[in-house]
Amino acid sequence: MTIESFVKETLGLTDEAVVQSVLPVAEIQTVRKNEIILREGQTPERLSFLWSGAFRGYFLSRTGKDATDCFCCRPGDPLVGSIPFHAPAQITMQAIRASEIFSVPMQTALALIEHAPAAQQLHDRLMYQSMNLHAEVRQILASMDAAEKYRWFVSRYPELDEDVPLRFIASFLDVSAVTLSRVRSEVRAARGIPV
Repeated sequence: MTIESFVKETLGLTDEAVVQSVLPVAEIQTVRKNEIILREGQTPERLSFLWSGAFRGYFLSRTGKDATDCFCCRPGDPLVGSIPFHAPAQITMQAIRASEIFSVPMQTALALIEHAPAAQQLHDRLMYQSMNLHAEVRQILASMDAAEKYRWFVSRYPELDEDVPLRFIASFLDVSAVTLSRVRSEVRAARGIPV
């Protein structure tokens, strides 16, 4: 995939003037597994999107343990640490697989959002999707038991179940790693999947 096709097809920016203003300043960066691209409290200099791989966003709880807030595993997922995305990050963004990211300077992104309707529409769509997902997650965490949470996770993030550390998934679902390990074994056994 080329940068131009990523911008047009994955991000959905088809306004040619916007595309042409993004291409000269866009970068593709390789990120190693476990590498952090944005730390809690840091103000981002670039607006980044997932090209390939997977990330998790997390914050430190009052006890000092990290709490997984979100996963980004689909091309085009925004890798942002706060809303608004140019504010100091409220979460840390860490690669959970070897990954690649697409990014543009934050000032370029902000200028496009302010002056180009197509960029504003992309911004609004991504904010809407983020708000909906976070509301869905809050509802899941409040209303389901551990087995239901795990089944939801597998249906929502099937690409993460096999190789993401269990503790990250457990933290995201607000269950203990021991409970999640037992639940995962039971669910897999019921489906005839080797444990």
